Amino acid sequence: MTNASGNELGGILGERVYFEETAKALFSLIPSGFERVELRMRALVGFNSASARILRADGSRDSLKDFDSATDAAKRLREAMYREGAGTWFSVLFVVTVEGKVDVAYNYDEEPEWKYPIDPVLYVQDFERFPRDPENIPEWLQKRVLEARS
Repeated sequence: MTNASGNELGGILGERVYFEETAKALFSLIPSGFERVELRMRALVGFNSASARILRADGSRDSLKDFDSATDAAKRLREAMYREGAGTWFSVLFVVTVEGKVDVAYNYDEEPEWKYPIDPVLYVQDFERFPRDPENIPEWLQKRVLEARS
């Protein structure tokens, strides 16, 4: 079984596999003395932006530089989470603790907060790969698609 992006795993099975893969990749990044790791990712087909940081119990934190395995897994998770007519998420926050607890917040409807403006064509490509029924298309996405096509 393949999903919208041609990955072998889609649906619930793919969600589980790629969720666990993302969580394990993040867990492996927590060094001794730290309490948790956070991954913030914004994604479209062919383009994503992500940041990750590790936090101590006292609230101090450090940025992570090498977390590609986690973002690669999260991209596969995004593809697996696509639902026909409903779409998939645009951004996600993963929090993984040293105890192995995982909290995730998915954003399906709000425009991602990019550091820099992005080409609206990227939204068209994403919409074509992960189509949504009219009632599931946020107003901002309609505007971006129209902007790209004009």
